[in-house]
Amino acid sequence: MNLELQKKIFEEVLDYESNGEVFEEIEVVSPNCFVSTVTKETKRKYITTLDLKNILEGFSLDEINEGTKNLIEKSFLKGNRVSQTTGESFYEITGALCDMEDFLEDF
Repeated sequence: MNLELQKKIFEEVLDYESNGEVFEEIEVVSPNCFVSTVTKETKRKYITTLDLKNILEGFSLDEINEGTKNLIEKSFLKGNRVSQTTGESFYEITGALCDMEDFLEDF
């Protein structure tokens, strides 16, 4: 378990959250018998371990996923595991559950 990586992950999540909520527009396709309709929805974007892989270049996705999983289990972060059809899994981090001071005390 790489404690330094977990600290970097937590710092990046706090940094992301400090920029405020980020929203993205996505297209939703609703299939019907004759015509499929496409609507646009605004959805809140959360930082993922895929994003963190691009930021923390020295670490693999597996290492980042493991560090994130440990932080979620320790109740420092809130997140969901997402599996893609390609077999690749990642975490969508929906928020930090404490600030940096509390994190460092309990870490």
